[in-house]
Amino acid sequence: MRLKIENLSVQLSKQSILKNLSLIVNDGELLALLGPSGCGKSTLLKSVAGLLEISSGEIFIGEKRVNDLLPEKRRAVIVFQDLRLFPHLSVEKNIRFAMELAKKSEQHMQEQVESLLDLVQLPGFEKRKIKQLSGGQMQRIALARALASEPDVLLLDEPFSGLDERLREDMADLVRRIQKEKNITTILVTHDKSEALRMADRIALMKSGEILQIDEPKIIYNQPNSLEVAEYFGKINQIGGKLVRPSRLKLTQGDAYEIAELSFLGERVEIVLEKVVEHRFTDNNQSAFGDSVNTKRNNEEFLKDSQSKTNTDAIETVDEYDTIGSGGPSHPQSGEKRLYVTMDSDSFYANNFQKGSRVNVEVV
Repeated sequence: MRLKIENLSVQLSKQSILKNLSLIVNDGELLALLGPSGCGKSTLLKSVAGLLEISSGEIFIGEKRVNDLLPEKRRAVIVFQDLRLFPHLSVEKNIRFAMELAKKSEQHMQEQVESLLDLVQLPGFEKRKIKQLSGGQMQRIALARALASEPDVLLLDEPFSGLDERLREDMADLVRRIQKEKNITTILVTHDKSEALRMADRIALMKSGEILQIDEPKIIYNQPNSLEVAEYFGKINQIGGKLVRPSRLKLTQGDAYEIAELSFLGERVEIVLEKVVEHRFTDNNQSAFGDSVNTKRNNEEFLKDSQSKTNTDAIETVDEYDTIGSGGPSHPQSGEKRLYVTMDSDSFYANNFQKGSRVNVEVV
């Protein structure tokens, strides 16, 4: 079921939390909401679920305007960070709760409990008490309880935040599988950028009650519409006025840069390069990035070009920069004093690179 939000504004304690926000989440889509604490992510979920009074705007689930509907009539269910399971009830009674309110038949409820426990990979847990469950098991029961009400829209407010990394990944995989199987329109609020990039069909980055950019993961990561969006997702290089991710840079043997810092992170290596100033230009005025650079400049041309650049150049993306030149990969312009590079550990060590090594750089 498609979720459509038009010009939504919310004020809490006379403070604007959401500011004329518009958003569409397509039928069966998983949208991840990212942004700093206090930017309005949870407020947006609660507004959709009917748990907050909105100041203005419209909310549609399918073709139905739900502004005036009670929460239990909206078919939008929210799973909170603290899960809010009933500790005095068994697993079975927690899952049955919404169905009992809806006056479902006993047979339907029993079948649903068994089916949902199988779905979240906890068969036979009907009689367990909540206090007997691990953190990961409680997450699964909270998800099962939410699904028991057969929602059109599933709202997840940082549901994995209390789990360790392995359990968090397992739960993320489970939620994604179930969400796709049932084709449930879903919004996931998270602070974990990697989680959002891995799980979501699209990502919306919020700040101060507004959406800075909404796009597919690969687009918002590699083609951010501003430096602010780019930096939110990690280190970024500005090369010739273009934004280039560390993973898009390739090291080759050379003498233009020196490996100043090195961090081994298992399967990958994070590298900080510093410009070797005395090698900015070779005797024949070629760029210090190596003989493979096609563009030649002398010092006077380089300084003149650098002074002509404006701040607006920063919004150009790596894909635009890759079109420069012909036939092969683009090379950074000379003059970038510090660059960040991420590369496969095996490739790094196979080339005998180490801290202090001199290298050239290519954009690939």
